[in-house]
Amino acid sequence: MCNVQTLRQQLHEPAKRPLSTLFCPTCQANLPLFVSDELAGLDVDTLYPEIAYHLDLCLACQIEYEALSILTENALYREEPQ
Repeated sequence: MCNVQTLRQQLHEPAKRPLSTLFCPTCQANLPLFVSDELAGLDVDTLYPEIAYHLDLCLACQIEYEALSILTENALYREEPQ
C-alpha cells in the first residue's frame, strides 16, 4: 500500500527521474494557451497538469515559457509613451 507522504516525496524529487524530451514539442505547442490562461488568472496547474509538470522538469521548455510569458505580458500591459 502506498502512502501519501511517499507520493509527495516522489513528486518533489523530479530531478531523479529520467527526462523524456518527446513531450517538448507538445509542451511548446501549448505554451501560448497556457500563458494566456495563466495571465487571465486561471489555475493552469489544474487545467494543464502535463504541461505544468513538464515545465518543472525541462529547462528548454522553461526558457521558452519564460520568454513567451515576458513577451505576452509586455504586449498586453506595457504603458504607451506619453
